[in-house]
Amino acid sequence: NWIVRNFLPRFGPRLFGFIDHDIFPTEPFSIRARMEGKSLYGSARRDTPTPGGWFLWPGFCFFDGSLLRRRLDFAPSYKFHMDSGGGNWPVLYRSIDPALVRFAENKSLRFGAGHDQSEDFFMVVDGWLHVTNASNWRRQQVDRGEHILALLRQAGGPDQPDVKFEPI
Repeated sequence: NWIVRNFLPRFGPRLFGFIDHDIFPTEPFSIRARMEGKSLYGSARRDTPTPGGWFLWPGFCFFDGSLLRRRLDFAPSYKFHMDSGGGNWPVLYRSIDPALVRFAENKSLRFGAGHDQSEDFFMVVDGWLHVTNASNWRRQQVDRGEHILALLRQAGGPDQPDVKFEPI
């Protein structure tokens, strides 16, 4: 919220957005092209009991710069039972024309044998690899490092340098 209210208005950007610390592009991608004719673009979350409710995940969301005139709120909304980003439901999402919104396509990418979304899958968001739980807030039982490295090297193409990553 501080960035949106105190930093971005100084520059008057045509577009602005946020990406999480554990999401990586894996193919050529243009935010400007995805935003063409839209005011919002991002990964929708609909896991709320609020009828018709949804919000954009703050880890992959983009906005037309004119929306900075509103008092956007990326905090959770306890009133509407929405996680981070849900504070924009009452000030923006609830009333926006659906024709002005483009939702990203989210796909699960299995790499483990189980059914745990945080340990056996990565998420692909319109060509971006979202590692999920990279901060290990949910203590993982499996090391996903080699899988992540293989996917990022594959995305880098044949000219990708072979860099050995060492745990710190």
